[in-house]
Amino acid sequence: MLARLDPGFIHARSVGLVLDVEEDPREALRLAQETLAVFGHTVPVNHGVVTGQSLRLGAFLAPDGSTPGSIELLCKQAVREPKLASCVDALVQCAQPTFPTRALAAKGWLNAYLAMLPEQQRIHQAFDAVKGGFEASHAAFAPLRSFLHSL
Repeated sequence: MLARLDPGFIHARSVGLVLDVEEDPREALRLAQETLAVFGHTVPVNHGVVTGQSLRLGAFLAPDGSTPGSIELLCKQAVREPKLASCVDALVQCAQPTFPTRALAAKGWLNAYLAMLPEQQRIHQAFDAVKGGFEASHAAFAPLRSFLHSL
């Protein structure tokens, strides 16, 4: 991992990995274990748990550590425009797009939702406190917020 090679890394107090489960929770956990091992993590990785003393390490596997999917599933729950979300649901049902995975389907839905907001947004813009398409304080993000705060 390149971060470990950065001269400033000696000042790091924590490393948190946020990773989409995609379709295989076991593979996501294996990848998290392998990635955190680069930073010296030797105990089994548990979703949302941060361990360590001098360097705190942990992984959050979106959406919830065991369900196939991605962080976009959390975003879908936290939309600020539920009426627009219903329209996107209707559009997706009508168009019947075929996505090879649940995670890609969620990404497609979210892109459609963000594109139809009065001010089109990318996902990184959607968390804006005033104009964002998501409510960052929504309960769907509570486990992720808790993980991030524990770092």
